[in-house]
Amino acid sequence: MKGKKKNKYETLKDLALKSGASRAAVFPAGKVVIDDRIKIKCEVPQCENPRKNLMCYYAPDVERMKKLVQAYETALLIQTIHPVETLVKKKGMDR
Repeated sequence: MKGKKKNKYETLKDLALKSGASRAAVFPAGKVVIDDRIKIKCEVPQCENPRKNLMCYYAPDVERMKKLVQAYETALLIQTIHPVETLVKKKGMDR
């Protein structure tokens, strides 16, 4: 990360934390691992509600995602923690 870019990303990281993120980290995008196994989450066990579950994986196919990530220099990873029940009710998926 270079001078000004690091400051921009650190500012975003701080904003995320102040806005309620549990954790946040800035790191080189080259360290992001896109693993072929991610799609298995939907296949084993077979999902009963494809594209309707809050945990659905909507990213492009693995090879395309790898290329997209390689186009970036810096990554910002933000983690938020919420009770599943709260998210389900908020999204109207509790029916």
